[in-house]
Amino acid sequence: MAENPKFEHNFLDLKREGINDHTSLGRVALSLRSTLFWAFGLASLLTLGVVFVLVDQRIVSAIDDWRTAHKVSILIARTQSGLTRAEALEKSYVLDKEPELTDVFSKELSRIGMALDELYAFPQVGPVRQHIDTLRDGIEQYGQQFTQFVAAEEVLGPVMDTGISPALQRQTAQLRQEFMAAGLINLADEIASIAPQDSDTLRLSAHEKGKEISEGLQTIYQFLRGSKISKETKNNLENKLQAYQTELMTIINNRFDLERERKHFDEILAYMKPSTNALSEFTNNLELSTTRRLNQASSLARYSIAGATAAVFLWFMLSGILLFRSVVSP
Repeated sequence: MAENPKFEHNFLDLKREGINDHTSLGRVALSLRSTLFWAFGLASLLTLGVVFVLVDQRIVSAIDDWRTAHKVSILIARTQSGLTRAEALEKSYVLDKEPELTDVFSKELSRIGMALDELYAFPQVGPVRQHIDTLRDGIEQYGQQFTQFVAAEEVLGPVMDTGISPALQRQTAQLRQEFMAAGLINLADEIASIAPQDSDTLRLSAHEKGKEISEGLQTIYQFLRGSKISKETKNNLENKLQAYQTELMTIINNRFDLERERKHFDEILAYMKPSTNALSEFTNNLELSTTRRLNQASSLARYSIAGATAAVFLWFMLSGILLFRSVVSP
């Protein structure tokens, strides 16, 4: 019996489709999607690590610059304070003539020189290296001038409170006694007044005082020549007075010369002052700029790390959501 084709049904192949066919990513295997998810996570962590490294480098560089600026500031402060102490030692020696001050002064200049050498080695001080060279030259001149001044003081020898040497002090007293022995008491008093005038001259460095001393001695000469003492005594006193005048004026002239040498100290300090001011201004600007950069780096670190962490977290979370939906959604 023939079969009726009407009862023959051609059904569609209703083989159940795999789970891959019900996802938004098409036929991408689930294992590959999991791999992509973890790859996204790893890439996010690497991105965050790169951000951390860049921020760390920025902060480390800012800290290093700030520390260098701090060291430069310390060296410049050491140089300035050393110059102040050296100037105080120089003036103390001029007044007190204490020999131990010379060694202290030399050591102070040596410390200043070492500070300048150390300062010169920093690349950040390139704009002010010329001022450092000026200070080096000034320190060298200062030391040489002080050495010459000390040598000149030693040649003149020690002085009394009146400002003249003990030998001349004794010569003054002896000459005054001889005038008194000759009955010239008024002239003896005039001779006694010479030493205080000499002291004023040495302390004030006034040329007019030296002129007054010379005029005072000429007055003594005139009264001595007009006195009624014997010719022999008169000639003897006149010779001694001439020797005294020569010794006294020699000391006064030497003191004037020494005073002129001492003024070179002020000239050298004035020569170095613009450079010390320039270094002070430079270190202030350097500290301000490095401190500002450090603050900016700190702010950048806070915002960039927080922002990068949030962005990576959101990206990682979004990619996870998308992959999850691709699995469960038809």
